[in-house]
Amino acid sequence: YLSTGRPGGGSPPHDHTTWAIIAGIEGEEENRLYDRRDDGSAPGRAVVRERARFVVRSGTAIAFMPSDVHSIHVIGEVPTRNFHMYGKSIEHLPERVMFDQSSGTTHRYPASRGIRR
Repeated sequence: YLSTGRPGGGSPPHDHTTWAIIAGIEGEEENRLYDRRDDGSAPGRAVVRERARFVVRSGTAIAFMPSDVHSIHVIGEVPTRNFHMYGKSIEHLPERVMFDQSSGTTHRYPASRGIRR
C-alpha cells in the first residue's frame, strides 16, 4: 500500500496480526515502538509503554512481527508517502487491535479505515 500522511497526523498504538514492513519514500514518519506490559488475560484491557522511536524517511525501513505494537506520527512540514507491506491485505486483518494508553483499554482497529481505491 502507498500510505500518505499530513504533518501532525498519525495513528494510535496498534498491532497488525501479521508481519509488516514500512519503507520510506518521502517525508518523515516517526514510529513509536511499545512493549505490552500486561499478560493479555483481561479482555479489552492492556498496558503498553513506549520503548523506542524510529523515523522512517527516504532510504530507510522498519519491520514488525504480528504482535509488535507501534504508532505513527508524521513529523516535519512535508507530507509522507511510504510503502507499507503486510503479510495479508488490510481488508483481511479484522483482528488488529489499537491501544488507548490513557484508559488502558483496547479496541478493534477498523480493517478498512482510510483505504482509498
